[in-house]
Amino acid sequence: DINLGLVRLVKGDVAAGFRALGLPVFEMEGRQLFQVHAAGIMSFKLPAGAKHFRIGYALPEGTYRGDTKTDGVRFVIIWMNGLKSERWLDRTLTPATQPADRGIQQFAATLPPHKDNATLILMTLPGATDAMDWSCWGLPEVK
Repeated sequence: DINLGLVRLVKGDVAAGFRALGLPVFEMEGRQLFQVHAAGIMSFKLPAGAKHFRIGYALPEGTYRGDTKTDGVRFVIIWMNGLKSERWLDRTLTPATQPADRGIQQFAATLPPHKDNATLILMTLPGATDAMDWSCWGLPEVK
């Protein structure tokens, strides 16, 4: 199964679009993260003229503590403008075996010039199994 979501902007407010999806919410490090269980995909159009993008991503503590643990989740961010696409992030978090992968990870990018045709795709992909793959994205910041 793949969880699909299309984030609809509310007057250019990406965060409101995330909240409108009704995804499960995790609190981590005093911040809200939205669960998109791997395998999952979300996309959203960028507001015309936006110059910067930032987002956090993580696997909550419950995914790597206890008897059953995640074997890792791959987080991918792809930028598209209708003519080309670029993979901006392709990182697998394995917090059960890599302590540096615990907590909220950050991704930030300067956006290429665009009008109203740019889209970001956020994907999460499981490791060998999807056990405990409670992958989460933070509220994106688009400025």
